[in-house]
Amino acid sequence: MRAADLRGRCPFLASGTPAASAGAMDGAANAEDQIRRLQRKYATSAVQQYLNTIASQPEAKEKMRPYFDKPTLGVVN
Repeated sequence: MRAADLRGRCPFLASGTPAASAGAMDGAANAEDQIRRLQRKYATSAVQQYLNTIASQPEAKEKMRPYFDKPTLGVVN
């Protein structure tokens, strides 16, 4: 999501057990913090390109597949 739009926010809410929801919230907060740190050091375009590079890796796509039926943003190929 953030690779396509650094200001974007995931439209999905975590559901499941309280532990699973808390884990999802922790992961989102951690990712947000890391992106914010990158934005302090590097240009927005460089951060977005870096995130897109990570998201386009086959391993990342495979990990994301269970959470997203089909991509909604066309930037990651």
